[in-house]
Amino acid sequence: MRKIIIAVLLMLLFQTAGTYTAAWEIDDKPAKNEKSDCKWVNLHQTERDAKIRYMRGKLTAFGENKSIKKSEFKKQYRRYMKDAKTDANYRLISDGVKVTNENIMTGYFKEYNDAKVLYEYSLQPRRDYRNVFYYNGEGNLIYMNSIAGPYPRFPYISRQYNNNGRLKNIIYFENHDLQYVYKANGKFRGLWDGDTMYNRRGYIIKTRTNW
Repeated sequence: MRKIIIAVLLMLLFQTAGTYTAAWEIDDKPAKNEKSDCKWVNLHQTERDAKIRYMRGKLTAFGENKSIKKSEFKKQYRRYMKDAKTDANYRLISDGVKVTNENIMTGYFKEYNDAKVLYEYSLQPRRDYRNVFYYNGEGNLIYMNSIAGPYPRFPYISRQYNNNGRLKNIIYFENHDLQYVYKANGKFRGLWDGDTMYNRRGYIIKTRTNW
């Protein structure tokens, strides 16, 4: 039954081109902002643009940002292309477990018939804490984050690659709450302030529940 439900959810998450849309790529419809204490919202547009340019300039401070050859990526992360403990990890995360002896875990859920169904989850190996691997409900790798910099101290960046090694996003972690997200081509994607993402103009475009 779980596989049937997951299959339905995955169909809903596919784009028209037939490629999987991961959790970090799903944009909600822009919400009209109410009064907010968020500094980003209250900045003038010229100040936001200046901050975007300034933070973009910091992305290269931790080395070159580029894709990894598919063959090299597959070889380097071969053991992570499939979660060997899919069923066990699925149950643990569904039950609210966040840390085990092996991994730090996060689940992403969708509503299905008034129930929350886990359709994607991440594993951050405690012995390889600079990499975070994201899997679909069947335990197949979707993408990964590779952390560079003085993590867990700030600031640091995280590079997001798809399961073929193509660089998709670069995230600059200014502190625990503020993360600036840029596409691989340098285009600004948004600012995470806690559990809310804002676009260049200060409008809410996405929220998350795992913060």
